[in-house]
Amino acid sequence: MGPFVLTFGCVLAVNLLPAFGPPTWAVLVFFKLRYDLPVMPMVIGGALCAASGRLLLAHASRHLRRRFSPERREHLAAAADALAGDRRRSAGALGLFALSPVPSAQLFVAAGLLDLHLLRLTTAFFTGRLASYAIYVSGAAFARESLGIEPDDHIDPKSLGPLARHHLRDAFRAVASVQRSLDRELHWSA
Repeated sequence: MGPFVLTFGCVLAVNLLPAFGPPTWAVLVFFKLRYDLPVMPMVIGGALCAASGRLLLAHASRHLRRRFSPERREHLAAAADALAGDRRRSAGALGLFALSPVPSAQLFVAAGLLDLHLLRLTTAFFTGRLASYAIYVSGAAFARESLGIEPDDHIDPKSLGPLARHHLRDAFRAVASVQRSLDRELHWSA
């Protein structure tokens, strides 16, 4: 029970973020490989938590409308009328929520700002995520079984080519530089 609670808590938290969160499928794959949880409960629970998180995000973004100027609120209302007033556009919006490769956080923030019918959009999102998460989590389980190796975070530097090693070294130097700057700025070292 513990790994499921942790998995679903992480999925919900990631889907409450308006930006810069990892993709939910990656979170589910991580927990699948880490704890060897059954696929179907992960997929259903993951999609349910993701949809719940996005629904809460959209509701929270509705509160931002009050901070907009009257002119901007008029523009939002016009956009909502244009999108929701036409059945084909509405169906397209539902399809976008169900199958979109676009990060869904921005779509839900926009839906909240436009004051669209969120339950229909969330249902479409949930349905699409059931399919995509099933593919990703099952694929990870299949890859793990067919490769016969336990995944880990170790990469032998000798297995990388010279260009990849050079880029990796540069990335670590950049991270170290930022850490030193933060250390000096925030006075963490005492």
